[in-house]
Amino acid sequence: MALAFVPALWMAAAAAAVTVVMHILSWRRPRPRPLPTARFVPAVASPSRFRGVVPSDLGVLLLRLLAVAALGVAAAGPTAVWRRAGIARVVVVERSRAVAAPPEALSAARALVSGAVAARVIAFDSAPYLATMSALASARAPVHATGALSAALIAAVREGNDLRSRFDSVEIVVVSPLVAQSVDAAVPAIVRAWGASVLVVRVAAASSRAHDNPAGASLPSPDDNLGAAAWSAWGGVPPHLRLVRAALSPGDSAFARAGGTLVAWPDPTGVAAGVAALMAGGQVAVGPYMRDAGHGQGTVVGYWHDGQAAAHEQALGAGCIRTVGVNLPDRGDLALRPAFIAVMRSLTQPCEVADLRPVSEAVLRLPPGGQFSRATAAQQAPSVWLQRLLLGLALLALGAEWWWRRAPHTALSAMPGATRRRAA
Repeated sequence: MALAFVPALWMAAAAAAVTVVMHILSWRRPRPRPLPTARFVPAVASPSRFRGVVPSDLGVLLLRLLAVAALGVAAAGPTAVWRRAGIARVVVVERSRAVAAPPEALSAARALVSGAVAARVIAFDSAPYLATMSALASARAPVHATGALSAALIAAVREGNDLRSRFDSVEIVVVSPLVAQSVDAAVPAIVRAWGASVLVVRVAAASSRAHDNPAGASLPSPDDNLGAAAWSAWGGVPPHLRLVRAALSPGDSAFARAGGTLVAWPDPTGVAAGVAALMAGGQVAVGPYMRDAGHGQGTVVGYWHDGQAAAHEQALGAGCIRTVGVNLPDRGDLALRPAFIAVMRSLTQPCEVADLRPVSEAVLRLPPGGQFSRATAAQQAPSVWLQRLLLGLALLALGAEWWWRRAPHTALSAMPGATRRRAA
């Protein structure tokens, strides 16, 4: 059992000491009674005798000490933690396009799960999510999404802290090719927050695939605010991009299947969102936007500031289709601001932009001087049921003490002239 506020125990110990001292010092003198034969006592000095102080009412004292101790431990915030032996694991499986063979990653994750007394599985591409091995085996791995290891590690640390409260040993294991596009600068800081090195099971990384740009790239007219932003972002019509403001046609789908990037960015049909932040590819643009009423499908590649999806991407043949639910006001210079042009370039980049260089496993190791700590928020929270039990015990002890003092225990207490000491 752990205690969150140890000074409360010292305060309880001091209160118990005061209780003992007060119990010893509080004694009742016998009532004075007249002595008829006192007139025959000679008026000379006589030696005085004192009766030794013998503690009495020990039952009352013990009940009071029990009440003080129970209140002190309850105030100290006790936490009852029972941990099972064995190794619990949080298995983080990458499902992005950086993985050459998703079945290989699934096989490695299945072996890790079967070798642990308890396991949590977190799959990730551009976002992490809790999963089961059966669900991962039946799902198709999205080969077009970019992995985000830092977001997956944050979810893994949350699950790992939950397991630490119930198991002696907890490991976080990452099943990934560990390439540059999936690792960002936040990863070492997350490892330090976890307080232990993260293990890595490397799987084969995919190779970069280059496709010839299909014919038919196009952008809206510069008179259109989004067309002006796209022209500014690329300095002209990029050969990989077709940005469509109307309904998609069979020719548009054929362009994507041939390896092009098809961006469906419909005319304004949404509701005003007011001033909001649009995020894509690490770029942020703040402005008065409108949100599209429709919902895209696929991997999220753009976000609003409140976490809602703003753009989705789906693989189609050798290319992809991106659906953007963001619209700009007809007036204003938002489309020409550098921040929005950077977001536009991120949302219209080629489908196969990948940095597949291997990254050293040192980024997932605890840095020199780091220390492993089991102190987690879940373990430091006092157990409410244990505190209630202790408070109930204190009330029961006080009630028993009150009954003890009121009830006659010995015939001596009822005898006239008794010199028996009693607790106040």
